[in-house]
Amino acid sequence: MQVGFKENDVVYTPYGYGVLASIGPREYIEPKEEVVQPSTEPERSDSGDKGRTDEEFEIRMRRARDQQARAEAVATSNEGAIAQPSTTTVILATVNLKWGGIVHLEERLLTKKIKFSVKTFFGTRKRFDFELDISTTVTQLKQLITEAAGEYSKSICNLRLLYPMGAVTELNVGGNSLEAYRIPDGANLLLLVQTIFAWDPSHKGSGIKVVLEISLEMMSSL
Repeated sequence: MQVGFKENDVVYTPYGYGVLASIGPREYIEPKEEVVQPSTEPERSDSGDKGRTDEEFEIRMRRARDQQARAEAVATSNEGAIAQPSTTTVILATVNLKWGGIVHLEERLLTKKIKFSVKTFFGTRKRFDFELDISTTVTQLKQLITEAAGEYSKSICNLRLLYPMGAVTELNVGGNSLEAYRIPDGANLLLLVQTIFAWDPSHKGSGIKVVLEISLEMMSSL
């Protein structure tokens, strides 16, 4: 369980992103289940001889009263062993969700990190899995992807991150965070790359002039 949540923190919940309005301990008392005792009074029968019926009814009544008395005696002797309602202290939070709702839930359901994957379509088409803070910016995420790409990163000059669920959203503002784009836990992002294009000085047509010293900025602007 994560700790350190405080009011006005931006958090992720099972219902989406939101702002923490309040958080604190609350006592929860398990309600004691009431046991309904069955009626011990036998039903009077209206059939047969009235005198005989009354006599049988009195016999059943005495038996019922005896059974009830024995049950009460046992209950009294075991009174100390009867389980009392348990009290549990939980940390409850109120979150104002970004889409307009309000939710009340336990602290254990709050998080500041999400897990997601990035599917690539270059090299061996690997899938990179991340678990990052929701405040991670797009620029920071692209840097992590470049590091994870290893040797293939040398041929990459531009990265495009897409979230394809519903309307396709491009994460194209470097300073924006994962939370700003409302990327959910378990999301699958797509990575499109623009690779560096260059001429081989040895294998070219006679009419092509190759400039060997060319900056990466010039290549990306082509």
